[in-house]
Amino acid sequence: MRKQGLRMFVLDGIAASAMFSLTSSFLVAYALALGANSLYIGLLNSLPSIFWTAALIPAALLAQKHIESRKSIVVASATASRLIWLPILMLPFYFLTNALGYLLALVTLSTLIGAFLTPAWASLSGDLVPDDIRGRYFSRRNIATVAAGLAASLAGGWTLDYYGKDNPFGFALVFGAGLAIGLMSSYFYARIPSPPVAAVKHVDFKGAMRGALSDRRFRKFLLLFFMWHFAVMFAAPFFNVQLLKVLGAEYIWISILAVVGGLAGIAVQKAWGLFSDKYGHRDIIIISAFGIILVPLLWIPIQDPMLLIPIEIYGGIVWAGFTLAHYNYMLETSPSQSRPVFAALFSAAFGLAGIVAPILGGLTAEYFTTRSFFGLTEIQPVFLISGILRLAAAVLFALFLDEIIEKRERIAPSFVFRELMKYGLMGGLMKVHTAEGAFVRAERKFASTFRKSGKELRKGLLAVDSMIERSGQEADRKSAKIAEGTEEMEEKVKEHYGKK
Repeated sequence: MRKQGLRMFVLDGIAASAMFSLTSSFLVAYALALGANSLYIGLLNSLPSIFWTAALIPAALLAQKHIESRKSIVVASATASRLIWLPILMLPFYFLTNALGYLLALVTLSTLIGAFLTPAWASLSGDLVPDDIRGRYFSRRNIATVAAGLAASLAGGWTLDYYGKDNPFGFALVFGAGLAIGLMSSYFYARIPSPPVAAVKHVDFKGAMRGALSDRRFRKFLLLFFMWHFAVMFAAPFFNVQLLKVLGAEYIWISILAVVGGLAGIAVQKAWGLFSDKYGHRDIIIISAFGIILVPLLWIPIQDPMLLIPIEIYGGIVWAGFTLAHYNYMLETSPSQSRPVFAALFSAAFGLAGIVAPILGGLTAEYFTTRSFFGLTEIQPVFLISGILRLAAAVLFALFLDEIIEKRERIAPSFVFRELMKYGLMGGLMKVHTAEGAFVRAERKFASTFRKSGKELRKGLLAVDSMIERSGQEADRKSAKIAEGTEEMEEKVKEHYGKK
């Protein structure tokens, strides 16, 4: 039963990632095509976050009270949220005079409905994936979902460029395909067997809330993550604005940058997962957060979209580690019976940052439209401020984020970073340096690759299925092999921390 659940969880992730790449990834481009400015882009990110955040506590109450029905909650919420994309894709044809107003309202409604799946999804996924293989499983699941998202992003970008910026039919076609794939995601998730009700200890909502808020380690993580996500969201909505509006790039560049960043992330996912399991999620959060600081700063001087390719390769590497580790940290610090409430509070911190930061970023961009700051104009000051805020948040992670000492001993992130570069990431980085050339070759052969995609996807799913079936024995065997091949690394740990 667990084997089927893990396989369906991968398929659900593949379809959900493809839908996101065909819909939300092009939402800013859609708004710009309808005439939006930077302030509207900020509102398009902030207003839905207000309703999403407000819905999280009722969503947690629902999931905690009906924890035996959490799968049904996820499926119903996800399906209803995805169906809102049907009127969204029709806006240019029926509501052109006030399309931006309707777009904001519909995206907000979709986000509000989707909020109800968050606590239930986190609760079920935490129980579904065994703790001892969580880092490796999610890293491999992420590889499959990122690959599907990249293929969908390429198809969407080429479709939009084929129909042209002034033709709304391209967006309708891309969003319609995303909706269909999203409904497939709901179907796959519905086939995940729920953990037996008897295996889940019931905790009332008030008790779970008190437990979460009294957990000093979790409270600290919430505050730190809020500060980090505020720094990220101050600039996140405006990268595509800079790309399309300031640099004048075509829609396909959204896909190109997503592909090269995604390929880089795939190349190092395995290393991030292995080291996250071995040394703990805290150190991976800190290492990757310091790397992410540079991403908005590197965008500032760019005038040619081609120069963004190495930046996105670098960004894909560091974001792969952070995305994997920060969510696993939340799962590891939250007890199974109270996880819906912990997940809701975690997501609320995420949502609160997403409410304020994009509006402030949009106001900053509008302010510098006619002004400059040491030669920086429009969106460039937004990137600078985001980089400074990310640095402050990363330092706070290093100073105050706690290790989960019940599971492992605390190790200095600098030591883990050296071991990553020696034994883990360097292998992935050797693959990354050819990403740009590989992408050019892939672009030239896109038609033939697309025809073979069904066969390749089946191969990939069989490989994932094989991994799941062997996960227990395979995990032990690989861990023993790694330990045997890295005796020098273990000796350093013993010397450094006085282990006998």
